[in-house]
Amino acid sequence: MKAVEVTANAVLLRSGPGSAFPVLAYLPRAMVLERLSASPDGEWLEVRRAAPGGVLAGWAEARNLLLCTGDADNGSRGQPSWLAIAKREIGVRDYPFGMDNPRIAAYHATTTLRATTDKVPWCSAFANWCMRQAGLRGTDSAAARSWLAWGRPLPHPRTGCVVVLRGGANPTQGHVAFYIAYRGAFLDLLGGDRGDQVSVYPYPAGLLLGYRWPG
Repeated sequence: MKAVEVTANAVLLRSGPGSAFPVLAYLPRAMVLERLSASPDGEWLEVRRAAPGGVLAGWAEARNLLLCTGDADNGSRGQPSWLAIAKREIGVRDYPFGMDNPRIAAYHATTTLRATTDKVPWCSAFANWCMRQAGLRGTDSAAARSWLAWGRPLPHPRTGCVVVLRGGANPTQGHVAFYIAYRGAFLDLLGGDRGDQVSVYPYPAGLLLGYRWPG
């Protein structure tokens, strides 16, 4: 089932695909609905969701909805499409010295650096590649801290959000990955180039610089 998540506050649900149609309801941020169809120009999506006393159904502007995976009918938030893509890459890793993994070269191709070797840090390249596969634009930069200026900030983490961490004493260094869970003093993050591979790894929460979401 295709599902979408509301990414803005009080999104208008209308009876048809256009601003001239009557308003049926207001959709709160983070609500997940089933995606039924799209208007010919792609600017409006037909959605529905089970609600007390019946079914909530209508049209909302596509720019305020984010494609995700998960069960819309039971009200679960699901996971963003880019996180599902990232999970399928778990295990991709650097090749031994003298060889380069072409999959990591594909990650690099999404940044302006366009490195060709898996020996160049690639956490930001991986994040950019995942976003591009999901139909979104990342930062196009190989620098992890470039993500601090991407999208919009979140006061609290949410599944799949971009997490930017300190990477060392050098203020230009950092690490970027996707949020999975919070466990005590650690953040479980899914990202590239940790242990030379795509993996889920616990990071000290004290390294946190910010949470970001498409905006």
